Amino acid sequence: MALQRRIVGRLPIFLGEYVPGKTYQSMNNVSYLGSLFQVDTVNNNYTSTSLVPCGDPQRIVTPTGEIKWQITANYPWIIVADLTTAYMNSKEMQIIDASISYLDQKIDDTSTGINGRIDEIVNQYLNETENPEFVEVHTDNDDKVLYGVQDDGNFYFGAGVPSQIKSYVMSLTPGMDPTFNGVVYYGINPDPVSEENQQRSVSMSIAGVYHVTTLSNSHIYFFIPSSVTSFYATINGLEIPFTVTDVTIEGKSYKKYESVNTYDEATFNIVIQ
Repeated sequence: MALQRRIVGRLPIFLGEYVPGKTYQSMNNVSYLGSLFQVDTVNNNYTSTSLVPCGDPQRIVTPTGEIKWQITANYPWIIVADLTTAYMNSKEMQIIDASISYLDQKIDDTSTGINGRIDEIVNQYLNETENPEFVEVHTDNDDKVLYGVQDDGNFYFGAGVPSQIKSYVMSLTPGMDPTFNGVVYYGINPDPVSEENQQRSVSMSIAGVYHVTTLSNSHIYFFIPSSVTSFYATINGLEIPFTVTDVTIEGKSYKKYESVNTYDEATFNIVIQ
């Protein structure tokens, strides 16, 4: 008589994309940030909306210039297949493509406003050209800059652009104020004027890309003039949560934004909208 052996146990069950707040059990698998995670604890359910398979992905630039991403699974999850680098690099390209499309649309909207006059000007006098200081820039036939979007996100008008056109363009662009001028302090030090931090003079809007290099276990700080009522920051499309307090810098009112999370040593391109 032949001896039969039977293996008794549980097989992993794939439940698709991770859903915040959903109950997961031991051996459940989910996809998240392009990777595969598995619950590795027996006889427990988890429903907390704050529980995610991994912490914030950390962007790493290798000495050869290659961009990689590091993730660490949060208890009770383990990483089954780590494809985060490919996923996040793809997301970066999507964000860049979307930003270019957004700017293209704003320029197109500007070209069709003010009773059709802009169309006539564009067709007869304006040229769209490349300039290393601008994301997109329009010039006249003498190559003088009329208006464009600078590489730091600020909208720029050249000398002689009528005030009616400036006001109309600003009305098309949320968050921009033609009368606003100020200084943004940012970096990893809670003292805004520390040598570890940077300063940027801004006009009309604080929107743009801010480069911050963190050390091990660093918070990220932004000091924004109190007159700015909207502040939204992302790293690779993921919103950065902040705590906010009121401070005074050189006699002026500011809001201090301190990241809730800490970050390992890396250089981040932070997008402010």
